[in-house]
Amino acid sequence: MDPPETRYAKSGDLHIAYQLVGEGPPLVVSDQWFGNVDAQWDFPPMERLLRRLASFSRLVLFDKRGTGLSDPVPMRAAPTLEEWMDDLRAVLDDAGIDRTAILCGVGATHMGVLFAATYPERITSLVVVNGYARMARTPDYPWGRSQEEIQEYVARVVNSWGKPGTMEYLAPSAAEDEEAAMLDGLRGHRLAGNE
Repeated sequence: MDPPETRYAKSGDLHIAYQLVGEGPPLVVSDQWFGNVDAQWDFPPMERLLRRLASFSRLVLFDKRGTGLSDPVPMRAAPTLEEWMDDLRAVLDDAGIDRTAILCGVGATHMGVLFAATYPERITSLVVVNGYARMARTPDYPWGRSQEEIQEYVARVVNSWGKPGTMEYLAPSAAEDEEAAMLDGLRGHRLAGNE
């Protein structure tokens, strides 16, 4: 299916890509630090989720600066959480949305929580899915990963970035979904004997 129209809001000197889908109370969905508002419609499980959310809300999707269809940033000037938060504020202002619910998860949790804490008057609710306070384990945060686990995870992501098979460890249950596997290249990867 074709993605919805992509619009652009100005955040400082940068253009921030966003989409609006559906009717109803506004709902911002941001689940990672990366994304692409157009490409997510090509991933059947995500497309189904977005359609369902848009059935009862005015769904707001956006690409933070340096990701997806938004303007790039220099590698040595990685965006701060405050800049990503400002990108969301710029999108809401451009779309004429005064107050919204935010559904954020995993890598977007910190930005969503910071936005809610900075602009409580603009939030109707905040839903955090699979969020975490920090990644590393410490004596006062035993739920985190060990340094070895973090190093292994980072090495795996770096070594497989842009290659087929990333779903096998980022979303193992989706790796068995035929449509999702085709998008990730798993089927061709497995057929070639690269288990």
